[in-house]
Amino acid sequence: IAVGMATYIPTHNLGETIDAVVALAKNPNLTPLEIMTNYLYGPDFSTGAIILGRSGIKEAYETGTGSIVIRSRAEIKENEHSGKKQIIISEIPYQVNKANLVTSIAHLVRDKVVEGITDIRDESSKGKVRIVIDVRHDSIPEVVLNQLYKLTQLQTSMGVIMLSLVDGQPKVLPINEILLHYLDFQVNVVERRTKYLLAQDEARLHIVSGLLRATEHIDEIVKDIRAASTPEDALNTLMKKYEFSEVQAQAILAMTLRRLTGLEEGKLEAEKAALLANIEKYNHILSSRENVVEVVVSELLELKEKYSDERMTEISDDAATIEDEDLIPQKD
Repeated sequence: IAVGMATYIPTHNLGETIDAVVALAKNPNLTPLEIMTNYLYGPDFSTGAIILGRSGIKEAYETGTGSIVIRSRAEIKENEHSGKKQIIISEIPYQVNKANLVTSIAHLVRDKVVEGITDIRDESSKGKVRIVIDVRHDSIPEVVLNQLYKLTQLQTSMGVIMLSLVDGQPKVLPINEILLHYLDFQVNVVERRTKYLLAQDEARLHIVSGLLRATEHIDEIVKDIRAASTPEDALNTLMKKYEFSEVQAQAILAMTLRRLTGLEEGKLEAEKAALLANIEKYNHILSSRENVVEVVVSELLELKEKYSDERMTEISDDAATIEDEDLIPQKD
């Protein structure tokens, strides 16, 4: 039996999302409403446009499913030359095809479903949307625009389904749980990475310590290596006589003559000090989850500093419903 499952999580602003994850790292008990009010205000689309009201966002964040209404950004202007009123559209909803949108408006005008439009032009350039609609003298442009919102993709509804695989099981999650799972994932990544780096540096420290000890007895070691009949004999001698491990003995046999200079010895001492500092740092990170979370947070804040940009989609309270009233920030 095949089971089809759809997930649709709208795009969000990077900076706001990181702020929400950092806030949850400090206080995992934040509610979806607190996250929405203070950190992650709602979806943010690369095409801009306007989200109408906050109740759809609230429902999606609290339950994992909801519907968000997105409206194009349009303004009504008067043409300087003709004196005609114009509707100028500068942003359209996410994933709406501009060419199809213009064609659908033209068909509505042709079929006399929408009256009062004399011309429609696509003046977009260099990635910027600009659709100009000329309105007849005796028509009210606000009425025409509202008809277009109702009949075309100038206004669309986006269904949100925050379906995720959690430990192999599909679950529809509220925003706080999704972000907490993401935080856990990042903690796991940092833990595994740190353990890997720790193991690497411990292995290297073992070799460096062996090389430094070898430089102290280098004359005897050279004699013993020269006296050995095969590389295997030399290896066994180093391991038995000087108690080097096999890895250290191999490194000593592979050592070049320049490693015997004072400068190279100084480099080995510096490398050993750096390795010891790294090992101490990695052990400190792995000593508690709080320390790992601290690393995750600092790395996320670096990403925010580097890649975050301004919100492009406005969340409008103009078309707010009764349920939206509690979500609108208090203003005098």
